[in-house]
Amino acid sequence: MKKRLFKFIQKYLGWRNWALFYYNSIIENIFLFFYIALVVPDYSNAFILKTLCFIGFSLLSTTFGYLINDFADRELDRQHGKSNTFAEDSTARAIWVLLIVFGFSAIFALPFWKERVFLLLWGIWVFIATFYSLPPLRFKERGKLGLVLVVLAQRVIPALIVFAAFRFWRMPDVVVLLNYILAKGFASDANHQIQDYFNDLKTGTRTSAVAMGIQRLEKYYRMILRYERISLLIVMALIYVRFNTVTFVGIPLIHFLMAVFIIVFVLSWIMDIRYKGVIDQINPFKPHTRDVFQFVHLAFPHVLLPFTLVLILIPKNFFYGGFLFILVALYQVFRIEKLKSIIASWKEQLKAIKE
Repeated sequence: MKKRLFKFIQKYLGWRNWALFYYNSIIENIFLFFYIALVVPDYSNAFILKTLCFIGFSLLSTTFGYLINDFADRELDRQHGKSNTFAEDSTARAIWVLLIVFGFSAIFALPFWKERVFLLLWGIWVFIATFYSLPPLRFKERGKLGLVLVVLAQRVIPALIVFAAFRFWRMPDVVVLLNYILAKGFASDANHQIQDYFNDLKTGTRTSAVAMGIQRLEKYYRMILRYERISLLIVMALIYVRFNTVTFVGIPLIHFLMAVFIIVFVLSWIMDIRYKGVIDQINPFKPHTRDVFQFVHLAFPHVLLPFTLVLILIPKNFFYGGFLFILVALYQVFRIEKLKSIIASWKEQLKAIKE
């Protein structure tokens, strides 16, 4: 029984090497919870428990979204030669798996069911996530509409669901944060469509990338990456205004965080200009890359920003230390090999600037 359960979890929740932990909007933007806790403020154990429930809900919802995409794309993935979770499953078994995953996500959402806005947004998300891939609507083949809807489903709506779950509607905070998350979503999906472009062209899949053409798509991707950096700068300015007087055991961590961001922000623009915006050079999603673009687009908002906010929260409630261990384990922050790779890559970047 235990072995069967482990295989089930590994196959369906461990989708594509546990992608739900790395390609999850809430995990990527986990700093939102810590930001809300500091602004409200709410340092209670109840807030921490609600945060953990929401993360569980988000992970299972992400799994549901990915699995329903695999369910709809079984034949297409076979033509592309891509792996598919349901490749060896019957249709009936696949549907049961989807129902089980959705059911458990609903259980984790129980603490938020009394929030009507949460339920409304969740319903909208389920509709888009389901019919993004499934016929008869299959939004993913409806050009720019598909691009907009996938960004809404993967980025914007999950963030709105967070705000609804925790009744956080403070302005201009919500607008500034959503603007950044929206830009990040468009950048991530544009990268994904660039990676799939030639396969989609070959099989006649009508994605927004195919409709735009590769040159226009790369121009758009270049523009949105730059806008994402600017939107993160606005987020950091807001964080500085809100928390510049907050310290961790007397240390003004927000000042150090802002200084680091300004340095990498300026470096990223210098390197962008130097590389003349060539996508292969400025793409932060390049595999095995530890350059300034990867840092400012991924490492800084995913790791350093939430890490700093958690450190500030720990003196308020020691249990926040658990999130610190989660971040360290998830991103393997202190792996010697990773640190060496980062140092070597940055040396090359600085050398290129001097030349």
